[in-house]
Amino acid sequence: MATVFGLPMVKLGGLVIRTLTKPLAKVVKSRSKIHPGLNAVCHKLGQGQHRVMIKFHMGFRGIQSYTIKDLPEDQAVEKGADLIGELLIFSVAVAVASYEYTRSSAKNKETERRAEEAKRKAEQELEDRFEKLEMQVIWLEGKLAELGHIVEHDLETRIGEAAGEAAVQQIERDLQRFESRRRRHDALRQQERPQTQPEGARVSVKLTESSLSVTTSGVAGPVEGDSAAAGVGGVVASAWGLTYSAIAGLFR
Repeated sequence: MATVFGLPMVKLGGLVIRTLTKPLAKVVKSRSKIHPGLNAVCHKLGQGQHRVMIKFHMGFRGIQSYTIKDLPEDQAVEKGADLIGELLIFSVAVAVASYEYTRSSAKNKETERRAEEAKRKAEQELEDRFEKLEMQVIWLEGKLAELGHIVEHDLETRIGEAAGEAAVQQIERDLQRFESRRRRHDALRQQERPQTQPEGARVSVKLTESSLSVTTSGVAGPVEGDSAAAGVGGVVASAWGLTYSAIAGLFR
């Protein structure tokens, strides 16, 4: 809004119009004495104002019967001109006040409209931000779920690798223990070998003796065939028993 000396132009214009109304009322009063039509109007207005004022005065005093005399023409014209001047000043003041009120109401409505528009815009921006944040939250949830699957798969892989490594290490430890036991067993066998005759030699000797007896029995004739067969079966059984004992001794 344009301002002059810090005052709004509208209020300054209303103040100027009000100020100019008083000289205009004086002009109307002075012209009423010269202009015939204006003089007649002022005369009627003056007489009417005089009658109304007398009626109000008598009514307030409670007097019912009275007679109203007309004013002299010059006094009636003067009162009419004064009334026109006052009405003119009042009309201008009412017009200026109405204009200022209308303008203020329009300004208030415009301010309210702008405030409502700003509020609606802020709400829309807030809603857009919420929607954007919601989309970001959904995207982050998807990323977190994806990362969770990746971490879970990685953990499963690492656990499997760790379990495999532990199993391999356990197997290596078992192999090392078995190898140490086997070496100790070989060392014990090496220590026991010079002192003890291997049972295999005794078995071979017994087998040789048995074979000799079997051969001799075979030469003796068919009468002794059954006893020879029984002797061979016993020798074979004893040989298998000695072999089993020797193998079992290796793993003690």
